[in-house]
Formats: sequence, structure tokens, C-alpha cells
Amino acid sequence: MVDHAKLKECWLTVQKDGDRKSFDRIYLATWKTLYGYAWSRTKDEDVAKDMVQDVFVKLWNKRDTINIRQYVIAYLMSSLKNQLIDYFYRENRNNTVVERAYYLMEMVVKQDEMGLSYEGA
Repeated sequence: MVDHAKLKECWLTVQKDGDRKSFDRIYLATWKTLYGYAWSRTKDEDVAKDMVQDVFVKLWNKRDTINIRQYVIAYLMSSLKNQLIDYFYRENRNNTVVERAYYLMEMVVKQDEMGLSYEGA
């Protein structure tokens, strides 16, 4: 169970002093939850690990400007959900490109089979 008050206290220490130990406490208290959620959505262990890592890297790098008003875990989950949205957007876009390329290759093969080759035209 996540102790929200302790996480908030750790976060305030991270923001105020840049305390790495407090940041590590946040990580240790929350990474399993974040990883579990990411894995349940992607079904890919490496992608899920990378997403969680990205969430924490961004949190550390922007610690001076991030204002967490409520629960630290809620902020982290929101960041992870944004990572997932970006991931699925990129995946969908990549799949669309692959499907288009496959379709075009299929058309070229069909045209060639029908003697509609453009070579020597």
C-alpha cells in the first residue's frame, strides 16, 4: 500500500533540496504499480520498463518546475498514461505506413502478373 503522505513528503524534499535518496524512495514505492499498468496495456516487458524509466527521468529533470498538488502516484500515473497515448499513436501511425506499403507492393505484384509492368514504356 502506498503511503501518500510519505510520498508527498519525499517529493517536497526532492524539490527543495534535490535529494536523490528521497527520489529513490518515491521510485521504490511506485515503480511496480507503474510497470504493472504499462505492461497490462502494452504486453511488452521492454516497452513497459522504458516507459516507467522515462516517467522517472522526466520527473527528475523537471523537479524544479513540477507542482504536484495532490498525490505523487496520481501524477506519475498521469505521466505514464501520456506515455501510453504517445506509444499507441506512434504504433498506429507506423502500422498505417506498413499497411500502405504492403498494399502498394501488392498492387505492383498484381500489375506485373497482369503484364501491366511499366518497364520499357
